[in-house]
Amino acid sequence: MNIVENIKAQKNVPALLKEHLLTGLFYNHFIDSVLRADCRDQYKKQWIHNQLIIEQLDDVNRLAAENNLNVTILKGSHLLLDLYPDLGSRFLSDIDLLIDKKDQLHWESILIQLGFSPIQMETFHGNNFKSEWSMLIGEIEINIELHTKLFFHLKNENWPRDLTSYSHIQKLKSEELFIHLCGHLASQHTFLKLYWMFDIYFYYQKYYVHIDWHGLKKKSIEHDLFRSVQMCLWILKRHFNVKLERDNENLFSLNKKHWWERFLTMSFLMYPLSNKLNYFIIKHATKDRFISALRYDLTWFFHYKFRKAWLK
Repeated sequence: MNIVENIKAQKNVPALLKEHLLTGLFYNHFIDSVLRADCRDQYKKQWIHNQLIIEQLDDVNRLAAENNLNVTILKGSHLLLDLYPDLGSRFLSDIDLLIDKKDQLHWESILIQLGFSPIQMETFHGNNFKSEWSMLIGEIEINIELHTKLFFHLKNENWPRDLTSYSHIQKLKSEELFIHLCGHLASQHTFLKLYWMFDIYFYYQKYYVHIDWHGLKKKSIEHDLFRSVQMCLWILKRHFNVKLERDNENLFSLNKKHWWERFLTMSFLMYPLSNKLNYFIIKHATKDRFISALRYDLTWFFHYKFRKAWLK
């Protein structure tokens, strides 16, 4: 069975869909009439929320143009334009925007003009390149996350952009977007939410013939994100029953056995935290370099354990 059939075969499908933020997606794409009633309300909420996000992008673009600035949309906001024309299908918690660090104060001023307020919270060192902003429209909360870079482990980043339908809002090129989606899911979040994997599934299905896979592999290696891409492609093949191009299987060594395959099971994808040891193993397997995993561990431990104990 592929992953959709496995999810639908579980005992408590609505709860599992809610946990992985897949309710609206399954309502529109996969669910049968018996379960549609359980998904309808969430689908409608997501449609309204995402319509407001589109309206906020109009305002962001207007003020970017007035200030002669460019901004890059990431992840869900990008995919709303390219992959999910039906706004209720994709859950979005926020609008992710990539900006130049030199423009950060300018962008913070723009968000204040739009009515957003900063969310004051203690930030883990591994996320110190992000800031969160929030605004209420009626009873609906809209959040924006400003990024000055994409990955904690990279000192220097270079992400070529493409144009969008907005004059001053850009998006990552196809290869860069695919690397970011895989790196975000695998290296940053250890496959915690399946809705990010479904993004990769739909994007691959729609755009794989247009992607420069040799260039993508080269860039993923340069950015220490090759294993993330490799694992996500393997999941597409093994658990989504996607027939990959033979050249891509060879290019990413998917025609060979890898030690981590025995841990990256269907059960792990559905219940990633049910076995903490498996989670810990996969968390480190996603990293191209052991030193990157160790650095992240030490940073996390210092922030959440040592520093808090010291302050007490």
